[in-house]
Amino acid sequence: METLAEEPAVMEMKTRLEDYEELLRCTRQTDYQISSGGVVKKQTALDLLWSVLLFCVEGVLALPGILLSLPGLVVVSVYSHHYQSNALKKSSVKISAMDVLATGKVISAALCFIICVLLEPALMLLVAAHKGYEVTFMDYMGIACVLPWLFYLTVFLGSGRGAAG
Repeated sequence: METLAEEPAVMEMKTRLEDYEELLRCTRQTDYQISSGGVVKKQTALDLLWSVLLFCVEGVLALPGILLSLPGLVVVSVYSHHYQSNALKKSSVKISAMDVLATGKVISAALCFIICVLLEPALMLLVAAHKGYEVTFMDYMGIACVLPWLFYLTVFLGSGRGAAG
């Protein structure tokens, strides 16, 4: 004997209701805003403008971290694809080896992150010393301590969990 919740019409209505609620969450609206008409259009335009503004501000904030991590990103990408192709050559089962690719990225990213944090401050301070600035070990330590937070900020802003997410 079927219960009311197992009937096809009820199941279809439940699915449609879940889709509608997801659409409301995606558009950041409530149920009563949908029926109010013109107010939604004005609010939607303001939400779009606000999202574009946040995207620009977060992009500017993330740019230094992106530029500083670019050499590491290139090395990680090249190494992980090489790691993946070696795994595919050795494999008797021809799969895409995405787990091997992810492992290669994690291993190489950890190493590249450490190298970036140690090497990039030294390169920055060498350029500054060449330009005539006085450079101390504390300058190196200050930059080396700030870089992980800059990389974290870049990941945080780039992942969509910042103010706009």
